Amino acid sequence: MNWTRYKLSILLCAVVVAWGVSCSIAEFNYRVRPEDPLYAFKLEDHGHGSYHVDFLGESISFALLPDWVRQFADSEQIRRCREQAAIILDKANQSIRVFLPEAQIKLNKVKEWLSENKLLMNR
Repeated sequence: MNWTRYKLSILLCAVVVAWGVSCSIAEFNYRVRPEDPLYAFKLEDHGHGSYHVDFLGESISFALLPDWVRQFADSEQIRRCREQAAIILDKANQSIRVFLPEAQIKLNKVKEWLSENKLLMNR
């Protein structure tokens, strides 16, 4: 539990710092109005799967390989994972269908018991 709180605290601090930097840069751009506005993070799509990223003044350009991504998505490994996920979801669906009527019956019994005891308490 402490480890989870630690991770959440770090995440919260990072979000607050990122928000503060974003607000500071936006205010700077509003007040100073530089020729080229400042950005903490900027992603530009140059088409055909190529992108340019600016992060705090550092730049990087990269290209996604759509054919490679499509081939990976259609690979045998991904197909097996999809089939396994479908089987697991089907089993979960069947379990829920069995569980819900049983739960409804038990809930009705509890309601009846409560109403009987409520009547006994009023007498």
